[in-house]
Amino acid sequence: MIKNLVERTRFDAGTLTPLLKRLGDKSLLTQKKSKQDSRQRVIELTNAGRDLRSQASSIPDKLMCRIDISREEAVLLKSLSEKLFVQLLDDETKSIENIPS
Repeated sequence: MIKNLVERTRFDAGTLTPLLKRLGDKSLLTQKKSKQDSRQRVIELTNAGRDLRSQASSIPDKLMCRIDISREEAVLLKSLSEKLFVQLLDDETKSIENIPS
């Protein structure tokens, strides 16, 4: 569902929706209404989308070969980036909550 993709990618729905439309136009995915909740859409990869995902799975290893950091450093960088993201998101939420109505 789009809600799950928003959480996983950290793109807001306004950014993600046009991307999904373009991927659909390229026959890489399909979107269907959820049977449980008609307001939600279920996203499924097509065969072409699964093939592309398979090809893309090697990208992280190729990137690691091009940069001069160890796996441990990469894991630490990801962890620190996640921590920074959460703190910035929390600060943004607090700032919005303090805006007078």
